[in-house]
Amino acid sequence: MIQLKKRKVQGEIQLKPRKVQGDIILKPRKVQGEIQLSYTLPAVPDAPVTLAATDVLDVSFTANWVASTRSASYRLDVSTQSDFSTYVSGYENLTVSSTSQSVTGLTADTTYYYRVRGFNIAGSSANSDTRTQATAAGSGYQFNNCIDLEGDNDYIELNSNMVLTDQFTFSGWIYSRHLTADDWIVGFSTTNTIMKADDTTIRCRLNAGPTRSFTVGSMGLSQWNHLMVTSDGTSCRVYLNGLESTSGVQTVNSGNRTFKAFGRLNGGGNYFDGRFDDFAFFDGIVATEANASDIYNSGDGADPETVLGVSADHRYLFDETSGTTASDSAGTNDGDLNNFTGTFWVDHNA
Repeated sequence: MIQLKKRKVQGEIQLKPRKVQGDIILKPRKVQGEIQLSYTLPAVPDAPVTLAATDVLDVSFTANWVASTRSASYRLDVSTQSDFSTYVSGYENLTVSSTSQSVTGLTADTTYYYRVRGFNIAGSSANSDTRTQATAAGSGYQFNNCIDLEGDNDYIELNSNMVLTDQFTFSGWIYSRHLTADDWIVGFSTTNTIMKADDTTIRCRLNAGPTRSFTVGSMGLSQWNHLMVTSDGTSCRVYLNGLESTSGVQTVNSGNRTFKAFGRLNGGGNYFDGRFDDFAFFDGIVATEANASDIYNSGDGADPETVLGVSADHRYLFDETSGTTASDSAGTNDGDLNNFTGTFWVDHNA
């Protein structure tokens, strides 16, 4: 508190303040004359100067600044906009008693801005300089480019047939722009196919066996989904975004699995309208729901080779920035892009 010390003078009592912790307590007593109270407010603080952030992680960092003259506390702003037209929730004019503050709940690989003001009983200083700080990349898989298919007549054809044994796993990311129609994802004629039938159905046919429909969660419009298809030779399972189809395991024909094209029925038709990313084929590997969940990684993605503990036999990252070849980074069976126009190598997150 601020306690006013009384001193008796001729004709009046003057109370002079002394700064202590707590409130201001005035205890005048009746005397002849008048009581005068006098107190001079300090000047407002000087504007602080920011320092580089420390402890920078994917979802947090610590904002720092130099102590400013006459500051009793500070007010911190954090924004994703350099003009501070919006604020990160909880960090608009936040009161801070020291010269650093942990800023949490942020988004990975994102640029943030912070500024600070000194504060005392007289008021607030001007804003400090603005400090720019980017969060670290997330712990998820680092996607780069992907391939964009318009769904009219563009598709990818492999240089030669991809032949896998009857035990195999396919892992890939798909992004669809419409919910109906049989959009081919991977195929060879009609004997070996993986396709999206509608928003909640994946269909598979292996080695000219029966076409099996697998009910999955909604794939939605224009959003990324992770798809895994695995076979132990006589049965097949499908996982979407880390969860097994409610249809469970279904029987399929044994024998080699042969694939030739991405994005259409081999020979024409059933063109896929949307995007593909990171197609990986593992021969002799039967994956599990836990594997699918780890690769999906809450939508952040993970390297399927790391999760499964083996190298893919064929892998198409679709990371190219130009040209008409989709490289097989794990093998030698590249894919040729057919009938693509405009911009088709695009950022995964665009």
